[in-house]
Amino acid sequence: MRLTSGLVRLPPMPITRTDLDRILAEHPDDDAIRVFVETGTFHGDTTAVADAYFDIVHTIELSPVLYQDAQRRLPTVLHHQGDSQEILPVLAQEIDEPAVFFLDANWWHRPGTPARPAFPNIAGEGCNPLEADLRTVASRKGGDVVILYGTENMGCVSERGRDWRGITHQFLEEIFPRRRSILYCSPFVAIYT
Repeated sequence: MRLTSGLVRLPPMPITRTDLDRILAEHPDDDAIRVFVETGTFHGDTTAVADAYFDIVHTIELSPVLYQDAQRRLPTVLHHQGDSQEILPVLAQEIDEPAVFFLDANWWHRPGTPARPAFPNIAGEGCNPLEADLRTVASRKGGDVVILYGTENMGCVSERGRDWRGITHQFLEEIFPRRRSILYCSPFVAIYT
């Protein structure tokens, strides 16, 4: 599998164990990765797959309702309720071993969740925290795998007015200058740091 270009079609979310096997097979020491960190729990489908695959699973969910539902469904997972821009930096600093960071690129304001005006989209509603989350993970020492899900709008404005112009392939290459490679496998992008 070529890592620097090309497209490999993978099934839509949730990520499957087969998807993880394919992505992690490119990591030089894939057996050593025990930790999985996810932003955007939603209904916990990806979280459940990760829980069966990794020793330690952290998931961050902004919505109190979705957070509580996931806690009931997945009691062995470490659940964090709140904004990934506040929680992810703490986890990134506390985790002192290589990890998989599964960053949801599809988050937008849902009823019952606070809006985040620091990252408004063109329509002025909802937020895109992905850039800050990527910068947080890029600040780690390396050895991680960063998986982005929902990347079909990278570099453009979506039909719904979601502004992704700042998140491009060039942006990923710039903030991960020490990366080993980047695998483009729609709907995922995997960055090996």
